[in-house]
Amino acid sequence: MKKAILVIVFLLLAMAGCSGKNTKDSPKEHADKKPVEIAKGYQDIYDKACEDGKLDDLATIRQIVERLGEDGLVAVDAKNLVDMENASQAEAFCKRASEGKEAAQTIIAVKDDGGFIRYDLQALDGTLKVRQGYVTWSKGEPVEKGTDEYQAYAWSYSSKGYLFFEKYQPPGYDGFSGHTAIRVKPLDQDCRELNQKYIIPVGYYLNNLFLEDWSENDYGDLNFYDIFEPMYQMKYGKRLDVEFAFTGKTYNVPEKEFEDVFLTFFQIDPAMLRQKTTYDEVSHTYQYRPRGMFDFGSTPDIPYPEVVAYEAQENGTIKLVVDAVWPDRNMDKAYSHEVVVRPLDGGRFQYVSNHVIDSEDNAEPIWYRERLSDEKWDEYYGD
Repeated sequence: MKKAILVIVFLLLAMAGCSGKNTKDSPKEHADKKPVEIAKGYQDIYDKACEDGKLDDLATIRQIVERLGEDGLVAVDAKNLVDMENASQAEAFCKRASEGKEAAQTIIAVKDDGGFIRYDLQALDGTLKVRQGYVTWSKGEPVEKGTDEYQAYAWSYSSKGYLFFEKYQPPGYDGFSGHTAIRVKPLDQDCRELNQKYIIPVGYYLNNLFLEDWSENDYGDLNFYDIFEPMYQMKYGKRLDVEFAFTGKTYNVPEKEFEDVFLTFFQIDPAMLRQKTTYDEVSHTYQYRPRGMFDFGSTPDIPYPEVVAYEAQENGTIKLVVDAVWPDRNMDKAYSHEVVVRPLDGGRFQYVSNHVIDSEDNAEPIWYRERLSDEKWDEYYGD
């Protein structure tokens, strides 16, 4: 009788193994895979993206992250544009680490070249040890490119769900900042899409569009030259053909070419635009001076925007609440601002206003530098 029962149990277990249910290895077994093996697990996605010329597309990166998640790994993209897969594991790790308990976690951060950074994290008594490995692709095959091991100089897990940690760099060091920011908690997908469409294309790089208070009624200190190049690329899908200002070359942009960019993204009278810029009535051109070595910016490590809330207005506009995430300062909100946009037919839109939300916790925007005045331009580039 006992023998018959054992046979039945064996048959039931065998049937369960062939039933099509998920019988993948445990997350730990997958985390113990060698980095090259992990990359091989999504090589079909990589090969197809290379063939289609879409390796750095967000959709491709999302596919890779999701595939890694299906394989039991904790995965996110290196720019925090995609929700983390298996985030509950990472969140549990951060909670234990924050309590000073012993914990370990592997996180894969996918880069836009199809490679990834592998973070092996070990926490104990409030400290965090980091083993940081890199995988890239060469001639269609994944290659492991060394590792870096260190104890985090500082680390934290924020209430918004960001894990920050940093490698100590000596004062005056001008290489990699050593700061890492990983979003663990998910973000509303509508917020992500609004961010991709309205905020990221301009961002905070070398412009003050989202640093100043301005509106259609009063453009304040908004610098239109700052946003000419990014908005030109948004409109035409290509970069403006100008040189970095090594020699002080000045361009005369035809009236229509210059104004069409701003009339696309703002409801503005050309007369107002001419007041805010340098316009030549005789040649019907706008003067444009690219930034150069003397006004390029004080730091390469700038925040990136993250839409955290939005509200549709009765007049058809949308108000977005945006946090500036600044990894270089371990801040998930260096400051917040409200951006109002006006959606138009055909997927087009206009910027209506920006308002910086006042707070004593706002960081000084040291990443932004004003353009050279005419006097300074002549001093640096004049004869």
